[in-house]
Amino acid sequence: KLRSHRATCGMQAFRNAHEGTPLINPASGGSSSSSSSGRRRSSRTVGTRLLWSFVVLSIAMTTLLTTALVYRIDAPGEQPMMASLFEMMNGALVEGEDSCPEGPACKLPRRKAISTVIVGERMISTTNENFVCVTMDWWPKEKCDYGHCPWHNSSMLSINLDHPLLRSAVSTMAPVVLRLGGSLTDHIIYEVPSTSGKPAPPCKPIRPSKTDPLGFEGGCLTMARWDKLNKFCKDLGCQIVFDLNLAGGYETKESDPWWRGGSWKGSNVKAFLEYTRASEYPILGFELGNEVDVRHGVGAHVPTKKVVSAFVKVSKTIKDLWSTAQVKPLLIGPDSSVFDMEWYLEMAVELGHHLPMVDVWTYHIYSLGPGSPLLNPNMTDHMLNATKLDSLHVTVDKTREFVQTLEDGGNKKFQLWCGEAGGAYNSGRNLYTNSFISGFWFLDQLGTMAATSHQMYCRQTLVGGFYGMINITTMHVNPDYYTALLWTRLMGRKVLTATVNETRYYGEKDAPEYVGKMLRVYAHCTHRWFLN
Repeated sequence: KLRSHRATCGMQAFRNAHEGTPLINPASGGSSSSSSSGRRRSSRTVGTRLLWSFVVLSIAMTTLLTTALVYRIDAPGEQPMMASLFEMMNGALVEGEDSCPEGPACKLPRRKAISTVIVGERMISTTNENFVCVTMDWWPKEKCDYGHCPWHNSSMLSINLDHPLLRSAVSTMAPVVLRLGGSLTDHIIYEVPSTSGKPAPPCKPIRPSKTDPLGFEGGCLTMARWDKLNKFCKDLGCQIVFDLNLAGGYETKESDPWWRGGSWKGSNVKAFLEYTRASEYPILGFELGNEVDVRHGVGAHVPTKKVVSAFVKVSKTIKDLWSTAQVKPLLIGPDSSVFDMEWYLEMAVELGHHLPMVDVWTYHIYSLGPGSPLLNPNMTDHMLNATKLDSLHVTVDKTREFVQTLEDGGNKKFQLWCGEAGGAYNSGRNLYTNSFISGFWFLDQLGTMAATSHQMYCRQTLVGGFYGMINITTMHVNPDYYTALLWTRLMGRKVLTATVNETRYYGEKDAPEYVGKMLRVYAHCTHRWFLN
């Protein structure tokens, strides 16, 4: 339940700044204007293209900050947004106690904030042309977390690909990358006969299981459905990245459902690749396995040597099948559940002279923690606290260091992708990762990833769960869709320096504990086609 906070002084401040402008509910997907009183900004422009991107993104992020000032969240099982969250806000709620008769925000110390933004000409990073990627998952409607079952018919196996609102949402984002994968990737078989004449394996639907670590067994992709998914992207202007089954090619044992042994049996994967090549589908890339690393795997723990063995075999198959193609699909992985530097280096060493066959290194991140209100009661704090937003750098700096280490060893240039990010794991959380407040972490994470040598960022999900950018019930878009669309339209490949120097003056009491920058600024040159 979202409702307006009765902080009279905060609302009065907004009325003074925006006479006649209604306040917007954070869950509604609307936006509000904001003034920059109390802040002085200076910037050194580098041309019209930079100016467009910088101004619009700054407005978007300032809008997020100001709108959040006058709302709190009361959801079942949640702690309400307290005055401490108002204390975190930069340049907050202003003048005089006479206009502030009641409410927790009125207890804040008076303060001023001065922010200077300097945008430089130096390029610090480049992204792919399609930086924002969206995902579709395998989860069936029976998938539930913390008493909620938010997936409905959003699975790539069952969603209505002809729904006009879905098609409109995807085509509006075009060109966009659609990543097809998820936790059940390593359960899926492909109903396709091999070129050697071996019949297709039996096609069993995904169904609940009491013994499987993920709670489900079975799963099958028919070639008729694969054809429809490819036609969907051909019609609407998306490129497919498809996650292949790795762990399913190894032996299992009942006593340890995470264990994988034996040699990799990849005949079904090979048959699927053969069918895809024969159909001349323009696949951008193939991932191999989903969160099956030996220490942090969610559905399986596959030893590093066995992961590498599967990668070598799939790489050879792709190379052979696409030998005459102008462009071959990328080989992408390992899609671990967390970035474990030790394990990634271990995999790189095991690859040895095969290392260049990997085109893209990927990992997954859910920086907000679990979606459970009981396990994670302070999710609002994770979205709004600048220090916690800055903690993302602990991970992204390590990933950049890893890729740089490989390249310094004389290897080719590798791409680095955030292969899956949905904010809160286990399906997200209702009224948070599907509402306006989600933009606080999402837009900031896009900016951080782009500025730290990530070429692509895949948002979990396009549709499905509580973190979907499209509501599966109504098929109307959620607020984060507009964030992704704004980024896609405005933010070009070249990332520039953006420095923020902030001076704050707080009252002596109840000063906030955070040390991060509340004004989040990222600068890109914009797309030429946007200006044209």
